[in-house]
Amino acid sequence: MRWVSPFDIVNAPAKAPDPVSIRAPQDNYFALVGAGISQYNAPIAVGWVTFGIKLGVHICTSEQTPLSGCVGSIYSMTTIEMTGQKSQIRQGMAMVLGTSGRWSLIALVDGGTSTAPSMVGSFSGGGMLAYRMKGIIFTAGVKAVTDGSQVKPTIEIGVGKSF
Repeated sequence: MRWVSPFDIVNAPAKAPDPVSIRAPQDNYFALVGAGISQYNAPIAVGWVTFGIKLGVHICTSEQTPLSGCVGSIYSMTTIEMTGQKSQIRQGMAMVLGTSGRWSLIALVDGGTSTAPSMVGSFSGGGMLAYRMKGIIFTAGVKAVTDGSQVKPTIEIGVGKSF
């Protein structure tokens, strides 16, 4: 057994950090617009706009994620969603769970208010697959939205810009 002196600790070489594989750059802001359908809405079409601001980064190595390594971002996002009969505004977060090439898998959760038939709480959560091409983002996702009465699964597609 070897004794370690304080001088050995101070003069020890720094350990290299674990390797992290960066798959796709993620910018500080994004803006998206899109449409969705839900059989529980009348009319079934939904229009939405979302703006996001990066809050921070979570790091995962290739051993911790099935998507072969990632440096994902955490975004604060605001969504306005509208149908012919109601509107909702929600604030929440999006987390990039993993990336592979130009593809990203994103988890979403938010909460806010809905205006029809009266003012009630509104919550949603789900997932999105995003494809990035020269600053343009194409998205497709599924989420569950509740506006106080029932959970409404919604399928959505969108396009936007990261900057």
